[in-house]
Amino acid sequence: MLETEDQLCEILSGIGYDEHEVVMMDVPGVARKAFAVEITAGEAMDLWAEFRTISDQTGMWPVLHACWLNDTGSWREAVLNEDAFMRRPYGWEPSGADRDLSPQAICAGAEMADIQAVLDAHNRLYSEDLEENFEYSIGHTKERFGKVPSLDEINKLIAEKQITSYFEFERWMLEWEIQYSGASDVLEPEYCDHIDWYEPQGQAQALMLLPTTKPWEALAYMHWYGAENVGSEASIAMLRHWHDKYGAELVAHYGTMLQFNARSGPKDIFESFDLAFEQEALAPCTTALAGVLLRDHARSLMKTRRWFLHERP
Repeated sequence: MLETEDQLCEILSGIGYDEHEVVMMDVPGVARKAFAVEITAGEAMDLWAEFRTISDQTGMWPVLHACWLNDTGSWREAVLNEDAFMRRPYGWEPSGADRDLSPQAICAGAEMADIQAVLDAHNRLYSEDLEENFEYSIGHTKERFGKVPSLDEINKLIAEKQITSYFEFERWMLEWEIQYSGASDVLEPEYCDHIDWYEPQGQAQALMLLPTTKPWEALAYMHWYGAENVGSEASIAMLRHWHDKYGAELVAHYGTMLQFNARSGPKDIFESFDLAFEQEALAPCTTALAGVLLRDHARSLMKTRRWFLHERP
């Protein structure tokens, strides 16, 4: 179990990183300390992988982190000025500041969180202007495949209650494209750059070592800004769901951005569609900022095990 800076320095020396600065930090409400390890250019993933391998021995989960404050001081000052473990942002979430904001309490709350409620809320919100979004969605199909279903056909399905929501419309469009487009590459994404991983430039970077071996619990220690919409408990529950189903592990936490490695992926395009909807419901900016349709995000997730979520409050 990793408990001291001396122990950490010994580990770093043993894997060839003995020149790296380290900082031990308090986490409010937690007896064990957290640590930050200096990262220099080009070594982030290698260092993360080293500490991922020994996570069970250290009792720590590694997370890549970048400092956003405009700090011209030392690396140590930049990391400490970030105040990465502050509790106040958790009080801005839907459940408010009156609940216990300690990591342990948030993790306990995640055990009871309803991720279906997150999906339903997103579906309701995106269904409000469904017909106004037809033009963009259908136009994209026309541009890519040269043919589209008629608006009369879609409106008839809506009138008959066969399409009642955003989720059902996107799913129906995906099925239509597969069945009628005639394109041999119908399941291929046009691009995947909307989920390219963020690579910090000109920022102080650190490998944060958190006092847990469960990657989904990282969001109880370091606040993710997207949780202001759905709550940290629900966010953690979703990450736990992805870990159980796909072996998804949090690699990087950049405030508004989360990056994951997944051991496995969806079995087919429709399972990928469900995963894409879960990701969009948790972090709508992932697709919205790039103008990517849900069904195209599903195509992208069939091609990569490196996930990227982005959400700004």
